[in-house]
Formats: sequence, structure tokens, C-alpha cells
Amino acid sequence: MVKAVDQTKVPWWVSNVIIPLVNLTLAFIVSGLFIFIAGENPYQALKLILYGSFGYFEGFGYTLYYATNFIFTGLAFAVAFHCRLFNIGGEGQAYIGGLGVFLLAFYFSALPVPIVWLLAILASMLFGAAWAIILDAEKNGKLKKHGTVVEGTAGNTGIGITLICNSRNYKSIIVMPETQTKEKIDTLRSIGADLRLVPAKPYKDPDNYIKYSGRLAEKLYNENNGNVIWANQFDNVANYLGHYQTTGQEIWKQTNGKIDGFICSSGTGGTIAGVGKALKEKNKNIKIYL
Repeated sequence: MVKAVDQTKVPWWVSNVIIPLVNLTLAFIVSGLFIFIAGENPYQALKLILYGSFGYFEGFGYTLYYATNFIFTGLAFAVAFHCRLFNIGGEGQAYIGGLGVFLLAFYFSALPVPIVWLLAILASMLFGAAWAIILDAEKNGKLKKHGTVVEGTAGNTGIGITLICNSRNYKSIIVMPETQTKEKIDTLRSIGADLRLVPAKPYKDPDNYIKYSGRLAEKLYNENNGNVIWANQFDNVANYLGHYQTTGQEIWKQTNGKIDGFICSSGTGGTIAGVGKALKEKNKNIKIYL
């Protein structure tokens, strides 16, 4: 039987010098290999990286800015790990929001830039809401290993939910009106969603995609002895709380409190409710516009 290595007996210079150097070397090799496969010169790419990081004053300033951010983020995560309290929380929501921006910009790059910019903001908010909903279900014990998330969506939140479910070993079932764009349908199928297309019906109709998804989630919940949730972005308070705890705080912090108003279009209402409450608590004179 192979015994596990006692990490307390590993010399400090191995864990603090050798292992980081090996990791860095492997990262350079793998990156260089991909650059070479893409038909570029890895050496020239390295020169560009070094010049962009240290070759001129502004570039060096950005290097310090981002390095400091990652260093302190890493330290915070390390402390949380040692305390066994690690939870990706707001950081995870930020990364998922950024993923939403990327996917929208990638698939709709043919649109005019101002429209892509506005849609990217919307995608970021919807992906962030998806993260908050799933994390809340985990925290409350409603969603466990190999669970299923069902959601009725016009597409954007469904993409976010599917990507999160993929990364956390859940199954995603997305119910969407068949009238949605081919790009959304193709994207959802390509990333592994169990996509159920239904006829477009008004909300008052019992076969409206949102109501259909709710019934489907209830049916699967009963058939599988639980471990199935309906994300229900339109009524789930985790949607609002996610934006209250992260988006609103980020806006206040990144504007240094110099904000007079917040304008937002609304789908589920989670963004404007959460951000509005967060900002109003900081300054009751801030105007919130829908």
C-alpha cells in the first residue's frame, strides 16, 4: 500500500521554491506549445509579454496593479482554506459575470459595438444571478452532489446556469421558447444543456415556458426523491440578494462613492432591486431609475 506523503516533513524550500518553479516552467512550456500550434513564435510572444509587463512605465504600473490584486486575493483564499471556510462567493460571481460578457461579445460580435456593450452588461448581470441562485441552493442543502437544476429562460441565464452546473457536476435542464435565436439554441446545446424547446405562450397560459419549467422541476423532484431545484430566477430572492451583496457593493467601491444615480433595464428585477437597496443604504439620496 502506498502511504500518503506527510506534508509537514516536506522541506520548506521544496514547497516554497521548487514546486512554484516547476509550476511556472510547466505553464511556460504548455503556453509556448499552444502558441506554436497557432503558428506563432513562442520566443517572440515571451518578448512581448515581458515588454508589456516591464518595458515601459504604464505597462509596469498595470503589472503592479494586477499583481497586487492577485497576491492579496491569494492570501485571503489561503487564510480561508486554513480555516476551512473557503467559499468562492463574490469572486465566483464576478468570474461567472465576466464569462457572460465574453460569450455574448464572442457570439454577437457582428452587432454594433454600443449594442454589444449594453448586451454584455445584461449578460454579466444574468450570469451573476445564476451563480447566486445555485450557490444559495447549495448552502441551504436543496442541491447536493449530482443534482439537477431546471430553469425557464429566454437563453442568457440558461447559458450561465449550464456552465455553472457543468463545473459543479450538476445536470441542467433548460426550458426555452422555440422562438429564441439560433445562436442561443446552438450555444446551449453545445455546452451540454438538456434543452427543452416549447411553443411561445403568454405568461397567463399554463404552458408558458416559465410555468412549464416549474411543473417539470416539481415532477422530477418527486421522481428522484429530491435533489432537483427550480432556479426560478423571476421569484427567487437569491437573485436579488446576489446583486445586493456583490454588484451593488462593487459599484459603490469602484466609484469611490461618487455616484448620483443608477439606471437599469429590468428582466427579472433582481439587479435593480439588489443594486438599488445596496446603494440606497450607502446614500439615501442616490436616484434609482428603471
